[in-house]
Amino acid sequence: MEFYGSEAYDKEQFFQAYLNRRHRKESPNKLIENPLLLDLLGTGNLGSVLDLGCGDASMGKLLLDSNRCESYTGADGSANMCRKAEVGLTGLNGNICCSRLEDFPFPKETFHTVISQLALHYIENLDLLFQRVYRTLAPGGRFVFSVQHPLLTASFKSSVTSGSRTDWIVDDYFIIGKRTEP
Repeated sequence: MEFYGSEAYDKEQFFQAYLNRRHRKESPNKLIENPLLLDLLGTGNLGSVLDLGCGDASMGKLLLDSNRCESYTGADGSANMCRKAEVGLTGLNGNICCSRLEDFPFPKETFHTVISQLALHYIENLDLLFQRVYRTLAPGGRFVFSVQHPLLTASFKSSVTSGSRTDWIVDDYFIIGKRTEP
């Protein structure tokens, strides 16, 4: 079954499995992704932050708890993720907009920093999204994002028969566009 964007996270079994995998001690997100993103963001205050594809807003909570930003807005298309994010931000200067990234309003010159972790590779029209991000950045603002390496989304042919990857076929490595995963 194929899901569009964040739809998979609104399937309860998938959602719970994702949270368990994402927040385990040895999670690549905790060990690799978060430290690299924080390094790219630098040590100063980030001002107002917009997080595209915020998931459960764990990055927002981290930034707010450590006084790395003045305010935090997370945007995610999954109702489950938005509910989890709102709970995680209780009592903090953060809010959540439950919206697909393609539909987010992107208010003009509002955010000092826009971040996105491992979400943009699911967007079909990145040019349009980048234009909207540029529009929503305050003068001098920054956009810092990560995407999955194309090797991870190049081909799922090896997982069709066994249910898991047995090798890394890279036949579709250079195909440009939205990534779809089973």
